[in-house]
Amino acid sequence: MARRKPVILISAAAVVLVVALAGSSLFDGFGLGGGPTESGRDSSKKPDPPSAPAVEEGTESADRNPPPEIPPEPARPLRIVVRDRDFFIAAQKTTLTEALAAAAKVPAGSGPTVVVERTASARASAEELLARSLDEKGIDFAWSE
Repeated sequence: MARRKPVILISAAAVVLVVALAGSSLFDGFGLGGGPTESGRDSSKKPDPPSAPAVEEGTESADRNPPPEIPPEPARPLRIVVRDRDFFIAAQKTTLTEALAAAAKVPAGSGPTVVVERTASARASAEELLARSLDEKGIDFAWSE
């Protein structure tokens, strides 16, 4: 019996070694330095940081980060989502001023111009501010159910 223990240990070590070698070739070295990937890039190196966009002298930061695009003539009714203290149109965060400008561009038709959707995290102050601002601009709206 004493002779079998070294044989079993050597066999187990050989199996572990074979599995480790097979796994390293299949799984790119388990993230331990690897080698070149299919794209030819060495996976052990960190990715290159994104380069900053070229900015001409004299331009302001607003030129580099334009506001989200709102369609020139939104469909009726315009859906504004209130989440926390923020307003979203077409899943893009907008300011109150941008939301009111988009609501003013909605074409005439039947039903409310704007439908306001409240999320569970919506703040009452944001809802009241939007409702008051829409009333002041004379834009009819309804709360979604």
